[in-house]
Amino acid sequence: MIKNKNKIILQALFICLCGSFSMAADWDSLGSSQPILKKAKALDNKNKVRVVQKRAVDRDLRLEISSHYGLVSGGDSYIRTQAAGAQVELHINPQWSLGFRYDSYINALTAEGTQVSNEAAAAIAQGNQAKLPEINFPTSSQLGTVSWYPIYGKLNLFDQAVTQFDVYLMAGAGVIKLDSAQNSPLFSLGSGVGLWLTQHISTRFEIRYQSYKDNVYASDPQINLMSLQFALGFLL
Repeated sequence: MIKNKNKIILQALFICLCGSFSMAADWDSLGSSQPILKKAKALDNKNKVRVVQKRAVDRDLRLEISSHYGLVSGGDSYIRTQAAGAQVELHINPQWSLGFRYDSYINALTAEGTQVSNEAAAAIAQGNQAKLPEINFPTSSQLGTVSWYPIYGKLNLFDQAVTQFDVYLMAGAGVIKLDSAQNSPLFSLGSGVGLWLTQHISTRFEIRYQSYKDNVYASDPQINLMSLQFALGFLL
């Protein structure tokens, strides 16, 4: 009786041992495919994986209308300029768009400009000869643009929504109106980031270089400006 029990136990151990060798062989065969093995070892039911296989916001033949505000630096050291305006962007496809931008400029004297103006006004009031600084500040501009979007990606906002963004380059040409009632050709180059929050809401952060001639002096000095702008828009 004892011998029979021992025999049964030995047979059970043998079967288990054979099964273990068989499972080990199966795992070893899986190891020959390293990508599958890595995925198998990385399985974690607690993690959530979201895959977005296409652009979150469609931009084929869509119109974007936005308003913007910007700070302007450079140019005449006597004035401080801000810009506010609107723009229209026709997205031909996700890589290219054509646009039109209008800016209205808000100008104020800098500390240096205020000091020079006050000194000149005081000298004139005392009967002395003095010359007020000639300042020909911009009042408005119109600009046609073409934009190229070579870099594209997505952001997961607070695990609630996937937001699409594009890094773009732009070039433009147009006209700028000056305080002297003269117009001057305007040229611009820039770069920015567009955030497409939903199918209809967009935002932009953009830095832009602008160049035009002052038309105050006979030499017509070139004025170079840098503008940092933020825009909030609506996609039709």
